[in-house]
Amino acid sequence: MSTTIPAIAWNELHTPDRPKAEAFYNALFGWTSTPVEMSPEYTYHLLNHPDGGMFAGSHQQGPDEAESPSFWLVSLTTNDVDGVTARAAELGATIIMEPMDIPGTGRFSMFIDPQGAAVSTLAYSDDGTPPNIGEGPGKIVWHELVTGDPDASTAFYTSIFDFTSEVSDMGELKATVFKQGDTMFADVLPKPSPDIPDAWVLYVEVADAEATIDLAVKSGGSVIAPAMPLPSIGIVAWLADPTGAVFCILQPEEPAAQ
Repeated sequence: MSTTIPAIAWNELHTPDRPKAEAFYNALFGWTSTPVEMSPEYTYHLLNHPDGGMFAGSHQQGPDEAESPSFWLVSLTTNDVDGVTARAAELGATIIMEPMDIPGTGRFSMFIDPQGAAVSTLAYSDDGTPPNIGEGPGKIVWHELVTGDPDASTAFYTSIFDFTSEVSDMGELKATVFKQGDTMFADVLPKPSPDIPDAWVLYVEVADAEATIDLAVKSGGSVIAPAMPLPSIGIVAWLADPTGAVFCILQPEEPAAQ
């Protein structure tokens, strides 16, 4: 795996109303959308930061996905999609999409892990373009796996992907974190209630959490968990866009230098 490609290969919004969801994120973070015709029947949309950097995608759910909720799909990097997918199935994952090629990007698959979280795996081809990442307002800066069995989830992911785990002090919180080399990129936390589904969630950096929450509500979104301070980390909150996709915001205690 190339060290230039982050452990989180891609983030993708799955929604039944793409224009409505994209308008919401544009109001909140200034994200814009660029259409890419994948076939005569399907147009994909790339999401861009205000500075023009392409960092995620937006997928309009079709009639065959009418029963699927709106959600953010996280793709994890690998150099062997087929091997990872086969190993995931052996360990109890449910394969949703078998490995397939994306022209000009790479190869991917999608499955539900044994605890119930949807996830994708992606290997970039030589002509593929990894996301534009970084720190600062409007950037996706962290990921979290919320699960009913943190130990089992940690064992599953570290068994099939090229990253490690360790218990880390995150302020007053001890949490298992996933690491690519020396870089932490996600943590694993027990879900607060059994009726909450296992899921991967992403965190978007903001300059002012309370102002972002207010704007989200005014723009048609909702608050899942209100702003909460995490010592030495910052202020976090869980929100949902107008189509129901859940995401998190982070106002860091020490914002990155701009």
